[in-house]
Amino acid sequence: MSRRDIGSKIDHTRLSLDIRLEEVLEEYRACCRLGIRGFVTHPWVVARLSDIVNRCGTMLIGVVSFPYGMDSLEAKLRTIDYLFSSGADEVDVVSNVNLLLNGLYKEYLDEVVGLVSYVKDSWGRGIKIIVEVSILNERLLEEAVEAINRAGPDFFKTSTGKGPRGTTVEDVLAIRRMLSPDIGIKASGGIRDCKAAITLLDAGADIIGSSSGIAIVKECMGIGDEGREA
Repeated sequence: MSRRDIGSKIDHTRLSLDIRLEEVLEEYRACCRLGIRGFVTHPWVVARLSDIVNRCGTMLIGVVSFPYGMDSLEAKLRTIDYLFSSGADEVDVVSNVNLLLNGLYKEYLDEVVGLVSYVKDSWGRGIKIIVEVSILNERLLEEAVEAINRAGPDFFKTSTGKGPRGTTVEDVLAIRRMLSPDIGIKASGGIRDCKAAITLLDAGADIIGSSSGIAIVKECMGIGDEGREA
């Protein structure tokens, strides 16, 4: 892919503990200027931004049950309702992979199917299911992918960025081999520069999630901190 088009493959994230609305607003505006696909942040921030920003092609994306995914299905659905009614364009939902770790595949399947069907039937919007790949062995990853295939979200997201390691090329290759071709891969976790992003996209990821998303796009496009091409 052309480095000039990298923005359309990036979800810039702002999921830190210290949120200042003025700073977040400026980050969203920077995403707009750079043609970045999405801006991912907490539900509370999505609601505030939706009221004050001049919307552009950059989607507002809210996280659900971040970062551990251990809320009940009912709680996740309530957060989804809040996000979409507050102006979100898409949701990134953390699935409860602890169900898989405890041998509860049917409960995991029921959760992800319930999440995806609810979003599609009730809202008709985009949904990514986050699977913390770094804590799963090969067998459990296979179970996770099988469940995601049956649920049919828009994207399988590889990490919250809070796991023990980032996403690797090997992760993406393994997931792509098992995942339905109708479901995209969002690679996230530990991706901080242009080279890492391009490498994962070349391996089969469809989009990249990173708190360094703006910096990655500027680097790939050869834009300096002042906003001019280097």
